Amino acid sequence: MKMTVLLGTGNGIAPVWNMRLFFAIGALNIFHGVRVVTNETNLGWLILGFIIIPTSIGISIYSILMFSKRSRYAPRVSINDNLVLIKEKLMKHAKEIPWDHIKSINFGPYKIVFSMTGSDYIFSYRSTSDTSKEIKSAVREMAESKGIEVLGG
Repeated sequence: MKMTVLLGTGNGIAPVWNMRLFFAIGALNIFHGVRVVTNETNLGWLILGFIIIPTSIGISIYSILMFSKRSRYAPRVSINDNLVLIKEKLMKHAKEIPWDHIKSINFGPYKIVFSMTGSDYIFSYRSTSDTSKEIKSAVREMAESKGIEVLGG
């Protein structure tokens, strides 16, 4: 089994809609910036137009990097037969936890504690309740198939 769940931004909107909204806002602002640059003769407005365009391109790129399952930068939880991969933030390295290192898993509200030999890894996240349920059910299913104790719900 291989599964990836995007964490999103924690604003209560599903990641796919966040991606669409950020991309649409970026595209509209690109259009607005081009309109300002092509129609204005005032130097101040021209400078503003040239600032709006690259900023809006950045917003559109951010939407793809942050909310696409194909992006290696998107905050997510990926589960496969060998490990759990947790990427908490856009520019933070992912944490890989092999299943054979995990002794037990404890679920809390928007928190998962992986108890391992010698240490615990606490994963706290902000997401929608549906995303949280999806993450927890996927982790529970794989952990139970591996014979790992799962506490909480």
